[in-house]
Amino acid sequence: MSLPVSAPPASPKNAEQYTNRPFANFHPSVWGDHFLSYATNPVEAADEKKLQDQREEIKRILKANVNKPAEKLGLVDRIQRLGVSYHFQTDIDQILEKAYEAYQDSGLKDENDDLYSISLEFRLLRQHGYNISCDVFNKLKDSNGNFKKSLVKDIRGMLSLYDATHLRVHSESILDEALAFTTTYLEPVATQFSSPLAAQMKILVRNYNIEARWSDQNYVPKMEEYFSVALPSCGYLTLAATSFVGMGDIVTKESFDWVFSNPKIVKASSIINRLMDDTIGYKDEQKRNHVASAVECYMKQHGTSEEEVVKLFGEQVANAWKDINEEFIKPTAVPMPLLERVLNLARVMDLLYKEADSYTNSHLMKDHVASLLKDPVQL
Repeated sequence: MSLPVSAPPASPKNAEQYTNRPFANFHPSVWGDHFLSYATNPVEAADEKKLQDQREEIKRILKANVNKPAEKLGLVDRIQRLGVSYHFQTDIDQILEKAYEAYQDSGLKDENDDLYSISLEFRLLRQHGYNISCDVFNKLKDSNGNFKKSLVKDIRGMLSLYDATHLRVHSESILDEALAFTTTYLEPVATQFSSPLAAQMKILVRNYNIEARWSDQNYVPKMEEYFSVALPSCGYLTLAATSFVGMGDIVTKESFDWVFSNPKIVKASSIINRLMDDTIGYKDEQKRNHVASAVECYMKQHGTSEEEVVKLFGEQVANAWKDINEEFIKPTAVPMPLLERVLNLARVMDLLYKEADSYTNSHLMKDHVASLLKDPVQL
């Protein structure tokens, strides 16, 4: 369904108009303070044993002998990012102590030669209070005293170096240089994504305003005009693009170019979203002076009955699913995991609007939310 358009602050002159806005009659939260005072259910003995076995397995890996202590730092980093390092703090402290001892012996001259490892070891040791010198980064410079241009090809390493620069202290000019170096090369990578995303946000805002104007004027557009506004306003393309963030090297600039071109799978998913939403929720929406839905637009333009429109839109939704399925037939336009992200969003829309408008009437999703966030998972 369409999102409400923000109104300007009410002044004495327009206060009455502002207070009469067509707000949806949303129900109170079905959860109350549940998640504010939520205590986990007791873990079954069998499940607790599985969890303990998993912790012991990780501890075994952490304690295993390796030729180079720094080899375990990647695992330490992942454990910390997951927020479970408190289970293994003693083991982590021992790993970092050994890594620092090795650093004192070798100065990282022989242990690590790649950008990622040097930066990661520096960050973890400095982060945990070890007095590691920023001189370890000198090996990353060329004969002219500049960071080697070849480093920019290693995005993972550049991100690791960027993180490391935030542990710098006073008089560490090489880290100041490293921050400028990584920022210069990483910002364009981020911009490749953010610029088209910003354009999509502008389109969303523009289309929400158009829908608000249609509603105020009781305007019922023809289907072509309606779809040109209502398909983008469902926000599906923007959601699909943002779902790619954090997927790693499988996502490239070409991947974002593809999704922002509104390919068939994205357009089909938008159609599923819009038509299922409009079909299931238009009667309730009209009770609060909502913008005309696809149902009313089609009925007025073609003079058909409500039942005929609902049946027709059901067929169009079925055809859209066929379009999605066709996009998965190899060779695919982009790697399969990216297509699956788009597909999963369409599945969410199907869940939300299959039987009722569960987006508006969110209490209908209570059991699904509970199964995901509240009820214990059987291991």
